[in-house]
Amino acid sequence: FPFKLGLPMGLPSTFLGTHGWVQYYCKAALREPNGLTHKNQQVFIVMNPIDLNLEPPVLAV
Repeated sequence: FPFKLGLPMGLPSTFLGTHGWVQYYCKAALREPNGLTHKNQQVFIVMNPIDLNLEPPVLAV
C-alpha cells in the first residue's frame, strides 16, 4: 500500500554520536478483515540542508 507522509520543516538531521542520537522511523499496522494484523517498522534518514551563510565563520589556524 503506497502512501506519502509530509514531515515538518526544520527537523534536525539524522545524527549518531557518542552521547546521543536523532533517529526517525515509521511504524505501520495493517489489519485484515479476518483479524490478521501485519506490522512493520522502517528507519529512514532525514538530511536537512544547512545554509552555511547563516553559520558563524570558522577560521583555520
